[in-house]
Amino acid sequence: MSRKLGSKLERPESPALTPGAPDKPGNLSAGASGHWDRLIDEMERSGVVLIPGDRAIVSMAAKLMADLDTAWGHIQADGRYTVSKTGVQKLHPAVDDTARLNEKLARVLWQLGLTPRSRSNGPVNPTERKERTRTLDDVLAPPDADGNTYEVIPDGEET
Repeated sequence: MSRKLGSKLERPESPALTPGAPDKPGNLSAGASGHWDRLIDEMERSGVVLIPGDRAIVSMAAKLMADLDTAWGHIQADGRYTVSKTGVQKLHPAVDDTARLNEKLARVLWQLGLTPRSRSNGPVNPTERKERTRTLDDVLAPPDADGNTYEVIPDGEET
């Protein structure tokens, strides 16, 4: 597909999203099920509008939280360090698990719009999302004399 430099791409109309809490999956563990209920409740009380398509990401968040609970239970029972057969003290494997799980959970919570950074990117309500169209010229605009680049925002739009 070829197009003229600086021309705008035609975007297909996005489908109307129907708000509503997703159905809880039946394959969640007891711990993940409890986290699912808490997440859904907290999101609804916070004004986060869910759609049925959010089921997979909420399920992933609930499972990660349950896995974190399990790893934390091992750390509380055994301590942060273990002693190997040779007598060398080493970090408990659950400590590494919690670090990886926390990173994954942070990404999932960002996708759900539950982190300060993700909330600052715009409204969480999918029916209120407005995309600002930028042309290639906007992106490639040379810096001004002071070395700064500026984005022109049409009247009436917020930054």
